Amino acid sequence: MEIQRIMKQRSNDPLFIIDIGVPRNVDPASKRIDNVFLYDIDSLSAIVDKNLTRRQTEVPKVNDIIQEEVAAYFEWYNSLQVGPTIQEFRNAIEAMRQEEVKKNINRFASADRDLLELVTRRIVNKILHRPVTLLKKSAQNGAGNRETLQRVETLRELFGMKGGGGEDHDV
Repeated sequence: MEIQRIMKQRSNDPLFIIDIGVPRNVDPASKRIDNVFLYDIDSLSAIVDKNLTRRQTEVPKVNDIIQEEVAAYFEWYNSLQVGPTIQEFRNAIEAMRQEEVKKNINRFASADRDLLELVTRRIVNKILHRPVTLLKKSAQNGAGNRETLQRVETLRELFGMKGGGGEDHDV
């Protein structure tokens, strides 16, 4: 047999043969020779099927990874709208507070002006706390990107904030 002669020349080093010919070009009995590894179309097909089955068992894991990444993407995307909107909201309310304090500061005694600043800042912080917290949670929890973006738009509309909160995107 030709392969036995080749193996003697190779000092019996392993020999891998892939026979993709139809009909086969290598005698199937060659598989029985030590250190000869013969693969034909049928054995390659079996390997492919085995690998395909193994890969298909990984599909649920891949789907989980994709879902996690999609959720992370939407959290990031929502934060593009939410972060700047929250900052602009705070600035708008703070500007209103400062304007009212400035208009009315002379109505207070000099000794009470620091107290006026403190009290009005506390009131503003209390007013801002709930809407800001809900907006942040909405973005972090991925509570439906449309819902979060609608909240952002509503807040902007209610307080006359135009632009500045990132680009407007359809999702």
